[in-house]
Amino acid sequence: MKKVVLILLLIPCFSSAQDIQPSRYTPLNQEGNLSIYFGWNRSAYSLSSISFEGADYNFTLNDLKALDKQTEFSFENYFRLDNITIPQTNMGITYHINNKVVLSLNVDHMKYKVIRGQATTIDGTINGDYEAWNGTYENEEILMTNDLLKLEHTDGLNYINIGYSRILLEKSIHKTIGVSANVGGSTGFMLPKTNTEILEKIDMMSFTYLGMA
Repeated sequence: MKKVVLILLLIPCFSSAQDIQPSRYTPLNQEGNLSIYFGWNRSAYSLSSISFEGADYNFTLNDLKALDKQTEFSFENYFRLDNITIPQTNMGITYHINNKVVLSLNVDHMKYKVIRGQATTIDGTINGDYEAWNGTYENEEILMTNDLLKLEHTDGLNYINIGYSRILLEKSIHKTIGVSANVGGSTGFMLPKTNTEILEKIDMMSFTYLGMA
């Protein structure tokens, strides 16, 4: 029979049975099991070089620093049903094809915000109605003020992926304690919603990026 695991409940059970002590512990048969998980995350990002191209500008900002955007913790923000996807979340479904192979469908909802007012370098040209920024740049050091750029994926930097993992080792060392080792990977795509102001022009964009992990 297929088994579906939605919520773990601790329910006391009372029964009368013969006391049998097994000589060793073996893992449960998980073939056909379906489980659902949900949680929250923190994210960290390496330095990024980002290029911008428009009718009167074509430039790159190098080695930009960015942070995640953690939602302030409260019952309303994290546990009210119509708000639970607003914080940075991870959710997914896993299915055990057999005791060794697991497939999963996952959505990692993260957030990305370029730090404003940071020092950076710029390459490229700006030639329009932007007196403060017009010019040609070659690795020139600047202070990235708000009239040049505001950039964030705070409406969602979403990684939607299908995962595969294979259990290499699984050993029970007690009735309720065990160890396991598995290897696997995932493939999917990024679906972010980007809020940005470039040279004080507001733009909201959605992109799709294919990727593997």
